[in-house]
Amino acid sequence: MKHHFTHYFKMTAGELAILTGLTTGAITGVIDRLEKRGFVNREKDPKDRRKVLIVPDQEKSFQVFGPMFTRLQEKLTEVYQQFSEDDLQIIASYFDKTNKAIHELAKELKNQP
Repeated sequence: MKHHFTHYFKMTAGELAILTGLTTGAITGVIDRLEKRGFVNREKDPKDRRKVLIVPDQEKSFQVFGPMFTRLQEKLTEVYQQFSEDDLQIIASYFDKTNKAIHELAKELKNQP
């Protein structure tokens, strides 16, 4: 069965470096290890033959990580069921505000000389 990621896309190593905050040298090492394990493939960009795109192997990823995420979802459902709808709204609000605060701080730190 073929699975499709909701946000499936191909990108260059440079784009991955920006997205992850890693250097291009560091992301190349990560890509090498992922490719060796079969999680990604390198493909020439059909629009620009100078570029190489990193393409996730969806089947391999679902094969390896699918059972783990299914089990995680089951465990989290057990946890969620212990709280009322009001409790969950308070928890979600807390995480939303915490996440925003962390992103604001990260942006401030990134902009420092």
